[in-house]
Amino acid sequence: MLVRRFAIVVAALASPALAGPLAPPAGPVAETGRFGPRTEINAQNTPGNGTSLFVITKPGSYYLAGNVVGVAGQSGIQIAANSVSLDLNGFELRGVAGSVHGIHATLSFDDVAIFNGSIREWGTDGIQMAFGSGGSIRDISASDNGNTGIRTPSYCTVIRCVALSNGANGIFLSSGSTLRSSSVFQNGEDGIRAGASTTVIGCVSNSNMDNGIEAGSTSVVSGCVAASNAVHGIRVGSYCLVTGNQCDFNSGSGIYMGSARNRVEANSITDSGMGIEAATAGNLIIRNSVTGSSPAYSIATGNFVGVIVNPPPSLAIPANPALGVGSTDPWANFSY
Repeated sequence: MLVRRFAIVVAALASPALAGPLAPPAGPVAETGRFGPRTEINAQNTPGNGTSLFVITKPGSYYLAGNVVGVAGQSGIQIAANSVSLDLNGFELRGVAGSVHGIHATLSFDDVAIFNGSIREWGTDGIQMAFGSGGSIRDISASDNGNTGIRTPSYCTVIRCVALSNGANGIFLSSGSTLRSSSVFQNGEDGIRAGASTTVIGCVSNSNMDNGIEAGSTSVVSGCVAASNAVHGIRVGSYCLVTGNQCDFNSGSGIYMGSARNRVEANSITDSGMGIEAATAGNLIIRNSVTGSSPAYSIATGNFVGVIVNPPPSLAIPANPALGVGSTDPWANFSY
């Protein structure tokens, strides 16, 4: 009986397994993106409409398989659907004289992501997504476009982007948007222009023909560098938090406030036309330092200002460290 049972077990192990094939089917396997299998941008999958070379009309994940060269009178890629992920895949969209936008939407579409490529030399905006809300733009270089480099929808997140030598603003943030770890240089208007309730963190905005960073009311500008701009380094509306920024060599003020209820704290301004300027009452200005700017502080009556300390030369590098810099007030501002 034991021999018979052993033979049955051996026979069962030797039988072919009742399972599917181990080898994958012939042919390529479709890549999968955020919204499912990815679709290549081309004349067959995303045909143009006379105003754009390519038009995305359905939600999904799309990618470039090569560079795109523009045509006069047309935009490059039009997005005409919600929930679109567009991977430029390291390639560039390059405009020509008389072209329109690099990437744009003519109506309000939500949750659009654009990333990983270069957009340059388009006649108007590099990316024009002023309509809709949500989504993200990341790892994009927008340069030498006729108008704005990158224009976002509201509540958009922009990360690690570069905007260089665009005719108007480098990056234009619509209301509620966030910009992080990005750099803008030599743009024809503001380097970064941000609407109300925006956040600009850890960015560099240098050598622009207007303000380095201009932010609307109830915004945050923190940890940024704004240098060598033709007007102000940072200009804000009302109810803003401006903290931990470095503003050097700006022709106007390092930080300018034309409205009230701002908190300006722990910023450093060097060699600007004016240090910190509060043109109206009702702002809180504490723990800042200004050097090489005249005047260091131009503060309208009715602001709340930590004592402004201008240490004499004998205290600038004190022989006795216990002397400090002339004040123990934790809210003091410094001018030196």
